[in-house]
Amino acid sequence: YQDAGGSGGNSACNSSFATHFSTTAGQRSGNGQATITILLKGSGTSADPYQIPSTAAWDFLADNVNNGNNYSEKFFRLTNDISITTMVGTNNGGKPFSGTFDGNGLTLNVSLEGSGECTAAFGALNEATIKNLHITGSVETTAVRPASIAGFISGNSTIENCWSEVAISSGQKAFWVDAGAFVARVNSGKILTLNGCLFTGSITYSESDAYEGGGMVGWAQENAAVNFYDCVFAPSAIDITEYQDQYTFAATYDKLNVSKTIQNCYFNDVVGALVKTDTEAGFIPEGKHWHSITADTDVTLSNLGAATATYNVSGITAYAHGIKYNDVFYAGDGESVALSLSHSSKTGYSFSQYGVTGGGSLANPTTDAPTLTMTDANQIISAEWTENESLAIPVASASVLGESKYVTTFYHGTLDYQLPAGALAYTAGKDGNKVVFYRIGPNSNVIPHDTAVIIVADASAISEGTVTLTKISSAGVPPGINILMGSDTAVTELTGKEYVLGIAGDVIGFYPFTGSAIPAGKAYYNGN
Repeated sequence: YQDAGGSGGNSACNSSFATHFSTTAGQRSGNGQATITILLKGSGTSADPYQIPSTAAWDFLADNVNNGNNYSEKFFRLTNDISITTMVGTNNGGKPFSGTFDGNGLTLNVSLEGSGECTAAFGALNEATIKNLHITGSVETTAVRPASIAGFISGNSTIENCWSEVAISSGQKAFWVDAGAFVARVNSGKILTLNGCLFTGSITYSESDAYEGGGMVGWAQENAAVNFYDCVFAPSAIDITEYQDQYTFAATYDKLNVSKTIQNCYFNDVVGALVKTDTEAGFIPEGKHWHSITADTDVTLSNLGAATATYNVSGITAYAHGIKYNDVFYAGDGESVALSLSHSSKTGYSFSQYGVTGGGSLANPTTDAPTLTMTDANQIISAEWTENESLAIPVASASVLGESKYVTTFYHGTLDYQLPAGALAYTAGKDGNKVVFYRIGPNSNVIPHDTAVIIVADASAISEGTVTLTKISSAGVPPGINILMGSDTAVTELTGKEYVLGIAGDVIGFYPFTGSAIPAGKAYYNGN
């Protein structure tokens, strides 16, 4: 920015500064009116777009567009988070923006108040592209056609990878409103395409007799085409009393011959609660009511097959069927969704297959790539297990009281096991500063469930470096004194005072644990 009346004079534009305009800015003593020259860095090409670093630069763009320069085939890029109170382009008088505006992943905070039609960050778009923009704030009007990004589409345009959190409201009384989360109205015969866009703002009609619109696009005129790919309509709130011709994605009349493509698009539970029923007025649903797909404790859900697109601003990852948003996977009723799964191991059990709760069904459930058929409910994927009749536990050789033995630790929360001949189980207690080991029962060859033990075995009980435990129906009552602990899942919440069985040279002992997780099925004790 340069004050042309300053000490430096009115210097020539640098080649990297391609756009300017002048306006009066008040009296300067002895010089009459001072001239302010605003310069936008860049040349307006895709490789070197005009840069919008400030509110003043946005206001300059608005002034030029609203005075007839539509910037056809020119490129702009937001270079800072900014707040604005002016619109770029107007529907009245046909003053649209026709360039490409790249939000660059940054935030445009709007505070727009209007009394005329088409109040939005861009009043009108014609052959324009808006992309990579995060838009917040509020749009308020006493009239019709408010929206967050565009009030009116007068020529084929595209909005992609944008996230709107804008609170949109209209005070229009007893009339159609056609508010749109992203766009208010698409003109006759024009094409609007939205790719990977997310709305999490709100829409309010403050007058109880206002109606129409309220979805992603407020209204589409005759012979228009509206295309939605990988979009999510997830408002935080909808406050509309009179439901008449409200659609979740694009409102219109059937007789207007509007073409709609709505592919891999979803709406949230807020909208789902307002969907029209046989007895209640509401939104006419387009796209799918999203339902989550989550994994139970023993299962990891990596993705829904191969991703088809990733949108870094809206935070949407798209798949052939379904999306990921906020690290949660979603799909809709009736969709067949490819799952990429894995499962943990479970001591004493063998993996059988994957299961699902929520009413869905799985094809090929014994594999890590089953197909889930969705229902109209959230789905939880779980692992199903079969109890093993026997269990082989790795052992290590060590010196125990001067004798060569094989040792390990073991724990299971629900199953009882018997040891082979030549192997004994011990619990542990404290005697002053000493750790004392106690044989379990008269024979010490059974391990009750929920009892962490040390196993000491002769060579005769060992096969290929393991000792084999056999599942039994009952092992009696667990001993009352035992400082050893265990878990059927890995122990990750550690105090730093945990001790595990270890071998120094060939001498067995308990040593401080230095890892991040004590494995499932292993015994340890806490020195606190």
